[in-house]
Amino acid sequence: MNFPAADSKSDLRRKIRAALQKIPTAARSAASAQLFARLTEQSFWKNAATILFFAPLPDEADVWPLLEKMVAGEKIIALPRFDPADQIYTAGRVQNPRTEIGTGQFGIREPKGGCAEIVLIYAGAGLAAAGAFTTACWRKRTA
Repeated sequence: MNFPAADSKSDLRRKIRAALQKIPTAARSAASAQLFARLTEQSFWKNAATILFFAPLPDEADVWPLLEKMVAGEKIIALPRFDPADQIYTAGRVQNPRTEIGTGQFGIREPKGGCAEIVLIYAGAGLAAAGAFTTACWRKRTA
């Protein structure tokens, strides 16, 4: 897909969403499974003690099955959580996705307030849709 430099950020997002919506559900599921297989084979993934996931939107790779699998293992699993008081994202540890996940301020799944905050100096591994967050859980801004 070719994007002219003059396109605004919102125009690019709109075009990308339109392209993603054309991908059939079965193809998206197969691509997600392939992504997980490749990802979990990587040494950085195997060696990571902490993994910062993202809560996918319907048109993004569905990382939720991988998150649920990893929670059952020995890794610390965290998700971004919006802090409305400070207007920043923090990371909350998730140990039971069925009971510790709620809907955040922007309609995205995130850890509930009772989940322990994970202070991120360096995340062993992080999954973010299009690099949306820094390792300190700040929302990245583009020019």
